[in-house]
Amino acid sequence: MLLILGCPLPVRYNCLSEPLQRRRETLEAWQVLFQFYRDLEEEVAWLSDRLPSITAKDWGSSLSSTQKLLHRHQVHTDTWTH
Repeated sequence: MLLILGCPLPVRYNCLSEPLQRRRETLEAWQVLFQFYRDLEEEVAWLSDRLPSITAKDWGSSLSSTQKLLHRHQVHTDTWTH
């Protein structure tokens, strides 16, 4: 430490580049990880929002109610494929 303090300021400044680069890489890795967790949380919320309507056992009691359910199912599948 004393050896570095006795060096000229530009030399001491240049000695910081490697530790700063390691710190940058660490922070960027954490940023990627947190972005993944945010995306995962968003997907889980999206799935939990749609799960009740997808797993419902109501198949319709008339032709019109069955067609409405079929249309809703097609909307869900279109949402997933796009």
